[in-house]
Amino acid sequence: MYYLVQKYGFGQAVDSRQREIRPNGAQVADSVNEKTPARRGPQARGDRTRRRILEAALTSIAQRGAGSLRVRDVAAEADVSLGVVTYHFPTRRALLTAAFVLHLKETDAPGLGLGETHGPRLVAGELGLEPMTDVVMEMLRRMVHDDRDVFLAGQELTLEITRDARFAETVRPALTAHRHAIEQLVVAIGSGEPTLDGEILSAAFEGFGLKWITHPDDPEFETRLRASVRRLLEKLLVTRSS
Repeated sequence: MYYLVQKYGFGQAVDSRQREIRPNGAQVADSVNEKTPARRGPQARGDRTRRRILEAALTSIAQRGAGSLRVRDVAAEADVSLGVVTYHFPTRRALLTAAFVLHLKETDAPGLGLGETHGPRLVAGELGLEPMTDVVMEMLRRMVHDDRDVFLAGQELTLEITRDARFAETVRPALTAHRHAIEQLVVAIGSGEPTLDGEILSAAFEGFGLKWITHPDDPEFETRLRASVRRLLEKLLVTRSS
C-alpha cells in the first residue's frame, strides 16, 4: 500500500515520534506536517510496523466503518499479532487517532507539493488556468480512485468526531494543523484570504471526492467535475487581484 507517500513521492513517511499516542489516547504531535530526521535500525523497523498497522486500520475502516473497527481485524490485515498492535496502540481510540492523523497527512502532502511546485508560477502569471485545473483534477483522481481507502476512511473518521467527544478532543491539534496546511496551500497559489479560501477549497474537495466516488467511470460526470474545478479556481485564486 503506502498510498500517496510511497506511490507518488508526495510528503514524508509518518514518524512515530510525531504521531506518538500515549496509553490514555492523548496525541503528542504538534503538527501533521512536521519533519524529523529519518531513523534507522530497530526504530525504523518499528516505524514501518506502525505504518503497516495504520494502513490496515484505514483499509478496515473504509470497508466496515469506524464504529465496526476491531483490533483483531487490523492485526490480521497487517499480518502482525494482536500483541504487536496493542504494543504500538494500547487502546482502540489511540489506533483511531493515529489512523486519522495519517489520513490528514496523506491528504495534505499532495496539496503542499502543488503549492511549492506551481504556486510561484501561478502568482507570476506563468501558469494558466487550464494547466492548473489539470493538476487539481489529477490530485482528485489519485485521492478518489488510486487511494480510495484512505479517502473513505477519512470520511468515516470525520463522522466519528461527531459521535465520540473524547476522540474529537484528541484529534483537535491534528485538525488545526490540517487547516493551517490548507491555508499554506492557498497562500502559495495566490490567495489574499487564506482562512476563507482554505475553508471553501477544503469543503469543495471533500464534496468533489464523494461525488466522484459515486460516479465511477462516468466521462460525462468527469467533464462536469472538471468544469466545476475550473470555476472554483477561477473564483478563488485567479481573480484574487481583481
